[in-house]
Amino acid sequence: MSGMGGVSSSSSSSSRSTRSSRRAAAAVPAGAVDATPEQIVRASTIAPINVDEIECSVCMESLREGDEEVVQLNLCGHQIHYNCFVGYLTNAQRRSCWICGAFFWRPLGNMPHGTMTHQVMQGQTLPGHPDADGVIIIDYSFRGGVQGPQHLRPGMHFSGTRRSAYLPNNAAGQLVLRLLQKAFECKLTFTIGDSVTSGAQNTVVWNNVHHKTSMHGGPQAYGYPDPGYLDRLTEELASLGITEALLDE
Repeated sequence: MSGMGGVSSSSSSSSRSTRSSRRAAAAVPAGAVDATPEQIVRASTIAPINVDEIECSVCMESLREGDEEVVQLNLCGHQIHYNCFVGYLTNAQRRSCWICGAFFWRPLGNMPHGTMTHQVMQGQTLPGHPDADGVIIIDYSFRGGVQGPQHLRPGMHFSGTRRSAYLPNNAAGQLVLRLLQKAFECKLTFTIGDSVTSGAQNTVVWNNVHHKTSMHGGPQAYGYPDPGYLDRLTEELASLGITEALLDE
């Protein structure tokens, strides 16, 4: 019995040492885009005092039995196996809770490298925004390249693109511009795929962040006027984890 106790004690000590070293290695700025899955897990979780949930939502195995480490999200309190959390982040680059959808880390997409610039065109207004002092013109530019492991067809060439979009130069439009800049920083605005409009394959395409690519023509022409567009876009960005709380980071 004493021999078994000794083995058990050694194993427990080793486990605590491993967990301590994992925690110590987790020093990383909150929300850092280049953080590893292990760093994200350590910076966004604690060791739970009590394991309240019965099973892991990823592997569906018991959280209360066995020796696997269990961690708990700081933000919402949901629990998961440590290794399952690492796999969850590695496989899908998701940064929101697997149960409630709360974002525990700055979101990250798979957009290839590109540029986003903007300028204000004075002397014009967008239909529906007579209060605006000009029009904000956003320009996106991407060169072609080779798809990485996170893309649709790894190893295959993809073609680049250039896109322009328009916002009213008023308080609401300027706020949306800042949110779009943050979305671009988080690689959410575009992805690599097949274009529905042109039929082109392996090219840079919009990634469900809806822009107004025309100044006129209304919603059917992806233009203005479109009452509620800025509010809808703000809600759309929030669903991706891009909120005003991120703007000062």
